[in-house]
Formats: sequence, C-alpha cells, structure tokens
Amino acid sequence: MNEEFIINMLILNQVNYQTYGEQQFYDSFELWMNKLQQHKNFSTLEDACNYYILLGEKEQVA
Repeated sequence: MNEEFIINMLILNQVNYQTYGEQQFYDSFELWMNKLQQHKNFSTLEDACNYYILLGEKEQVA
C-alpha cells in the first residue's frame, strides 16, 4: 500500500461523508488517517491530519 492509495481513500471517504453524512464514511476516513500516520511515521494523528490538509492546499494552488 502506498501513500497515493491512502490519500485517494481519504479523499473518497471525505467526499462521501460530506455528501451522504453516513457514519461508515466517517469511520473509514479515520481508519485511513491512522494508516497515513503509520505509513509516514507521524508521532500523532494531528500531524497526519496537518499533512493531509497541506497536500490539499498544494493541490488547490496547482
């Protein structure tokens, strides 16, 4: 499993949760955020969230 796949799953579950508001998408987003934390060896979940937000901001600029 690579970083791109994890990020894509985060985006998919974020959009689905915002669209449908179902708990399963929230739970899946949290699961994939934990996987991102482990994959990138972040010490906290907050660090993983900040990294994800930063990636999104870079995409908006590009």
